[in-house]
Amino acid sequence: MEATNVTGDGQKPQTPQFTFSHDTSLTSWAIPMSTYKQTNSLSWYGIATGALVFDSSNRILLVQRTARDTMPNLWEFPGGGVDLDDPTVLYGCARELWEETGLKVKYMKRLVTKGPTPELARVITKGQGPTLAQVITTRREKKEIGKFVFEVEVEVNVQADQKVRLDSNEHQDFVWATEAEVKDEKVALGGTEYKAISFTVEATKSFILEGFRLRQEDFRLRQAM
Repeated sequence: MEATNVTGDGQKPQTPQFTFSHDTSLTSWAIPMSTYKQTNSLSWYGIATGALVFDSSNRILLVQRTARDTMPNLWEFPGGGVDLDDPTVLYGCARELWEETGLKVKYMKRLVTKGPTPELARVITKGQGPTLAQVITTRREKKEIGKFVFEVEVEVNVQADQKVRLDSNEHQDFVWATEAEVKDEKVALGGTEYKAISFTVEATKSFILEGFRLRQEDFRLRQAM
């Protein structure tokens, strides 16, 4: 699918108001980044977030980095750094999703970790209790960034309305991928044609597969009721 600028002249429009709600399990992130770091006694330079968006066919939205960016042409889910003026960490996630895809969050559903394998994540046990985060060290400054990934629901029917709009300064393509396609790292285009989707880092794939696993658990619980 082709990428388009959010505006025709390459300039981003003014950030809209976000009126999303969130699950009570995410209350710990409904505070400013500075407060979160202070409350949990974290020395991180900053906090980043990622957004897992699924359509009604249980496919996940993936975006491809531009050829001129770091990790060129590789695939990831939308996300980025929380700004100092973002009122909450969750707001930063909503803002980044909108800036990169044009999609507005209506509900923050849950935190998604990199799965049950302990060595894939660092456990933070201070402040508001244990949680799992990916801790990234920046290449140049060697500063630590804590990354949290959330499953979110958006305002539109993304499958029917075709509302994804990419900022071509950051991403050049997007796909909706099934769990099997994520595992195989290729998305069916029809017939015998496929699009290869190599991920930025292994953790990206781990987050996505954990997101699918949690959704499968939800389905099994609903079936058992």
